Amino acid sequence: MDPRIWRQRVWVGVGLVMIVSGSLIGARFLNRSSDESTAQAADGTNASPSPIPVTVAKVTSRSVERTVHSVGSLYGIAEIAVTPKIEGVVTKVLRDVGDEIEPNEVLMEIEDTYYRLAVQEAERALDLELAKLGLKNLPDNAWKAEAVPMVVRAQSDLTEAEQRYRRAKSLYTSKALSQEEMDRVQRDFEVATATRDQAVLEAQATLAAARYRHATLQTARQKLEETKVRAPIPSNEQIEAVRAGFAPLMSLPENITPKFFVAQRMVAEGEMIRAFPSTVAYKLVIDQALKLITSVPERYLGEVQVGQTARIRVEAYPQEVFVGRVSRITPIVDRSSRALWLEILVPNLDRRLKAGGFADVDIITARQADALTVPEEALVRFAGVTKVFVVRQGTAVPVQVEPRTRLTLGSDDRPEIWVEVTGALSAGDLVVTSGQSKLAADTPVTIRP
Repeated sequence: MDPRIWRQRVWVGVGLVMIVSGSLIGARFLNRSSDESTAQAADGTNASPSPIPVTVAKVTSRSVERTVHSVGSLYGIAEIAVTPKIEGVVTKVLRDVGDEIEPNEVLMEIEDTYYRLAVQEAERALDLELAKLGLKNLPDNAWKAEAVPMVVRAQSDLTEAEQRYRRAKSLYTSKALSQEEMDRVQRDFEVATATRDQAVLEAQATLAAARYRHATLQTARQKLEETKVRAPIPSNEQIEAVRAGFAPLMSLPENITPKFFVAQRMVAEGEMIRAFPSTVAYKLVIDQALKLITSVPERYLGEVQVGQTARIRVEAYPQEVFVGRVSRITPIVDRSSRALWLEILVPNLDRRLKAGGFADVDIITARQADALTVPEEALVRFAGVTKVFVVRQGTAVPVQVEPRTRLTLGSDDRPEIWVEVTGALSAGDLVVTSGQSKLAADTPVTIRP
């Protein structure tokens, strides 16, 4: 016989022996397990599962505030870049970063030599034009050109020429004056009339030139004044915005005047200020009240309203809550972010909050006096479903709930987190707070302390 065929037959035989042996062992094991199960059933040891020990807490009714959470940045009521209107070399820097500035206070000075000379030049030019009119000051609109000396002289010549013309005309009618003499007298009368009209026009032109020189003088004086760069005067809108930031959260004197504070200084003594491109010298801010600019998702459009209170927190004061008020809501939704932009006014008379800072804000949209709350550890989340186990008649009953507002109770060193829920619960129900991993529907439980 071929050795290869003999080895194949041997291996086939060994395989058959192993299969038969495994079948016999499995049959004996199944018979043994069946006998043991029958014995345990006869003894009654697995008739019901053992109760699971759990801890519980009562569903509690509490007053809950509905809030919308967001984040944003703080801005001053006004943030102004002060740019000099003229160019020149900075000679004095009078205010620096952090200084409190009164309205119209001088911040810096620019060299004024050329501007003073321009004023003097404009004054001399105005005096020259007024001298032509025989005046020392610019007249008002009621002034008449007939008062100018050259017009008076021309008018006198015209009157004399007119009298000669009338006498000549009478003599010419009586044939006592020749045609040649009559033509000469008439020509003199017409020349005198034209001369008078020309004098009036020159007087009016001189007056117009004087008024132009006066305007030039005013411009030169204004530029000389602008060599002293001053802080702006707050507008009525800015004053009302500061007052609105406090009312009705706290009282504020009616005669309050917002003050500027220097946020940045960008020039130094000896530096040249250019007219183009313009040079920003200072950045000023009104921060006695601040604006918090933030946005909320579009779904809160029906909840957020002007006048609602907002609680603001910043990292610089983690234990403090600042109170603000919603002052403006944009009438459109941002198409890119699908968010609604809000402006919240925040009182800041002590200037602890800083413009440009980051803040968390909770806008209080409503309050509910009898909301049902459970400890946060009672919530069980699985596959997008949130539920709690309620102990009823010694068994755990799962109840699906929808969590809403989170509440922080207790002390700072031992805070307790409770969550408002909605679902088939009642105040006083016992919800499981530990041991939920072993529970299923109708699982027997025992309450441990």
